[in-house]
Amino acid sequence: MGSQCGGAVCSLPKVVGPCKARFVRYYFNTITQKCEVFYYGGCRSNGNNFRTKKLCEGTCKSDQDVCSLPAVQGPCEAHIGRYFYNVTSSKCERFYYGGCQGNKNNFKTIKDCEKNCKRSGNPCDLVFCGVNGRCKVMNGKAICTLSVLANPCIATSCLVGTRCVVVNGKGRCIPVKPVPTVHPSCAAVSCLQGTTCVVRNGRPLCATTCSASRGCKQQGSFCNLASGICQCSRFCLAVHLPVCGSDGKRYGNKCHLDAAACRAKKTITTVPCYENSNNTATQQPAY
Repeated sequence: MGSQCGGAVCSLPKVVGPCKARFVRYYFNTITQKCEVFYYGGCRSNGNNFRTKKLCEGTCKSDQDVCSLPAVQGPCEAHIGRYFYNVTSSKCERFYYGGCQGNKNNFKTIKDCEKNCKRSGNPCDLVFCGVNGRCKVMNGKAICTLSVLANPCIATSCLVGTRCVVVNGKGRCIPVKPVPTVHPSCAAVSCLQGTTCVVRNGRPLCATTCSASRGCKQQGSFCNLASGICQCSRFCLAVHLPVCGSDGKRYGNKCHLDAAACRAKKTITTVPCYENSNNTATQQPAY
């Protein structure tokens, strides 16, 4: 274990020096396996003294297994619950981190610790043999072999319009049955350009088609982008702002008027209204 550095400078101790300056420098800490800041006095240092953290990290790279590092609380006095991998017990255990100058064997959750450090007694648990392979342990080593249970369609390439199926243990391409796009009830229905046949409440009818760039013209309708068909609005806010329509009816608000126009497939405009003797809304006569 140790560090793999330019020369042996990364294993040298931190040296502040006897001078009294306070230059911000970085050194490689062999205990935490990280580049850390210190104040350099200005004279009599060694090579483990870098002007920037980037330069330090580029020169000194840790080759130590993170999970074999000891738990380091650090000099700060926070009390932060963390987890580290204990090589002695082969388990992730809880410790309290001070908040600074720790090492990489320091995980926020036990799940993160186990994901990165949990050891396995089975070598195959650490090997991925691909979707069509399986792992065998031979002489204590993990060996990948081709699985007899592998799906032969994995290695079979089919043309567009066909799909692979397994026949007698081999992959074979067969035509894909087209999915009917027309409802049987629409087979005898002829719709005008810009409309298409749909079945609603068990009955075929011609509905206006639409898209994101081509909206709906019918009053009170909107474009259902999932189906590409214009539909009437089904929900209105419960806001009581009565309006009168050119059809002689009163509506709870403009949304209800538009929805009625859509269902009737006609245009209904708002008009001034008054109460007659029967307390029904009618169009106010012009004078």
